[in-house]
Amino acid sequence: MNTLQTYWVLLKQFPEYLPGMIAAAAVLVIAAPIYMALWYFLYRRQLEFPWRLRIAVLGVFVLFSGLAFAFASPLADRITALLNAYLFLTCLAAAYCIVALLDIFFVQHYLMRARQIYVSPPLRKIVNLGVFCLSLLPILHYVLKFNPLTLIAIPTIATAGVALAMQDTLKAFIAGVGLGQQIHVGDWIAFQDKEGHVVDINWGRTVLRTIDGDSLYIPNTLLLAQPFTNYSSPRTHRMTLKAGVYYTAPPEHVKRAMESCAPLVPGVAEHPKPAAQVLAMGESSITYALYYWVQDYGQRSEIQDQLASRVWEAFRREGFELPQQFPARPIADSGARREPRAKAKI
Repeated sequence: MNTLQTYWVLLKQFPEYLPGMIAAAAVLVIAAPIYMALWYFLYRRQLEFPWRLRIAVLGVFVLFSGLAFAFASPLADRITALLNAYLFLTCLAAAYCIVALLDIFFVQHYLMRARQIYVSPPLRKIVNLGVFCLSLLPILHYVLKFNPLTLIAIPTIATAGVALAMQDTLKAFIAGVGLGQQIHVGDWIAFQDKEGHVVDINWGRTVLRTIDGDSLYIPNTLLLAQPFTNYSSPRTHRMTLKAGVYYTAPPEHVKRAMESCAPLVPGVAEHPKPAAQVLAMGESSITYALYYWVQDYGQRSEIQDQLASRVWEAFRREGFELPQQFPARPIADSGARREPRAKAKI
């Protein structure tokens, strides 16, 4: 209550600022439902709305509220230069938010989700940067009264020197754009003797997260120049589970038991159907192979563990005997007495 009384006293002393306060409050009242509708739309469609973008959008609304207060009060005539700088900052923040929201709505939602057109992260960044730079042209012209065409007068030699100094960076960026057609974020790839899933494709390198939780950084130029395997394209990947069974078990019964276990394991694809085959015939047992397909290559170890356990249970239930890979051998008793050696005669 004391705060409201203080504001009321100030308004009586400076009544010329009342329109500015009303204008600022009106902007905030209009901005609140706009922000809530934006947040609700992105939340319902499960689109990314980073915290920094949320704070930036709220900051833009606050900046526009300050502009409304300044232009509707005597401050507009008293601090012209400072107000122009404030207006320029507000326009920059608004341009950043608009470009980021366009990227979410058009690229992430429309192209990548609705049309199933993948756009690599480096290409998205360069497009966002280009659109942001284009949005600066009217801001420079109308706010700072600066002619953007004068930027074209940069010396050609300086431009060539900068391009020459950044040629490695440009090559890496172009390679990253080219890789966008071959690998996506989330794919599981193998490069040389390392493998992992792609967590980021940036300007100069691709970041993999290995199965051990380590981060592997690969330059885009190196990844594009050398062969690599993408286990996520196509999405399904064939796996093999081998098992040996004694000759006493009929092969058809063994294959049928192995094939019946695959549909019981989550992560095994229904199509193509799992198939068991005789792989080799050894001295005392037959080696069988169960071929099945997984949809998530990153979960292959867990899937094979569950499948092997179910196959073992099926063999035990059917009475199939598994050969011993390491036959038992008798071990001499360490506590047994050894016969004393005969003493050499002198």
